Amino acid sequence: MRLFILVVLFVAFTAYTLFVMAGHGILGFVELALREPWGLQLFLDLLLMLALFSTWIWGDAKSRNLPSWPYMILSLLMGSMGALVYLLHREIAARRNAAGGKG
Repeated sequence: MRLFILVVLFVAFTAYTLFVMAGHGILGFVELALREPWGLQLFLDLLLMLALFSTWIWGDAKSRNLPSWPYMILSLLMGSMGALVYLLHREIAARRNAAGGKG
């Protein structure tokens, strides 16, 4: 069930992200962040959360013998999409390990 929820979240969030990027460009959020104090606050909040999540990814991936750098870079470039991809990889690897395969 957890894998299904992650896949649904990833597909929905990625589709919406691509839709917004198509209409406003890949750096469209910068215009919003520079225009209003709340926009800048949300942008800074996002950066802080991505830094915290990247720190967690680094430690969690190391303990599970998974690579961390691709997801940290993807998170920097695409925000939550990198985190969702890591969580998907983590779940799939855990299922493979539970089934006796390699992760």
